[in-house]
Amino acid sequence: MKRIFKPEMMSNLSDSYTEINDDRDLYLTGEITVESVGDLIKAINDINSNDNYLTKYYAVTNCDYNPAPINVYINSVGGDVMAAMSLITTIENSLTPVHTHCIGEASSAGLLIFITGHKRIGYKSSMFMYHELSSGSIGKLKDLEESVEVWKQMQKNIDEIFTTYTKFTQEELNEIRSYKKDFTFYYKEAIEKGILDQVILSSKYTKDLEELKSSGVAVKTSNTDELDELVEQLTDEELIEALKEYINSKENSIIE
Repeated sequence: MKRIFKPEMMSNLSDSYTEINDDRDLYLTGEITVESVGDLIKAINDINSNDNYLTKYYAVTNCDYNPAPINVYINSVGGDVMAAMSLITTIENSLTPVHTHCIGEASSAGLLIFITGHKRIGYKSSMFMYHELSSGSIGKLKDLEESVEVWKQMQKNIDEIFTTYTKFTQEELNEIRSYKKDFTFYYKEAIEKGILDQVILSSKYTKDLEELKSSGVAVKTSNTDELDELVEQLTDEELIEALKEYINSKENSIIE
């Protein structure tokens, strides 16, 4: 049976793990630009590179390395769509799980990034917004005609991402755009549209917690015991192995 190598054990390693890789909490706040996503892309790629190295390293010692997820906390009104696409590509190709958190607003390109997370997490105050792609193109008629074709293709790409990662249909997206205004919604609507995988609420919101029980979405209170959450993630085989190690450690301590 293979031993399970947990990320907490990483403090005992003496490898090339850098400070930025050790911190798996990343933040995307404010406007989305090439510069604002650049550091996130580098961090995600660096963490993947190190996780790949550790997976191979511990395989030699008959261990399974389970990397901790990368958490991307989002509070953004949107911005540069192509910059957003570059981060989306990075998230989609990340072998280390990327969990996206909407800690405030995930609008426009910010929502596009949020929904591509391997696990999407929302909160009581999370706000989401979808709208039609906008452009400030100016120039000669021929230039504008070419720009229109480019933006049409970009809108098609955006819609494909939405219909792939959520329960939105193409017809619904077309209808929203026909109103020519922003479509804003909150965590309950996000659940209905398949945008959220988990909701984290304070245990004080008893009414919300009761309503969410039948939603099919994982609900976690902000004071949930972390040990309980870890145990839920382990297979029966892993739990048995952990119990054996615990018993052995107790027996050894008594002998000593």
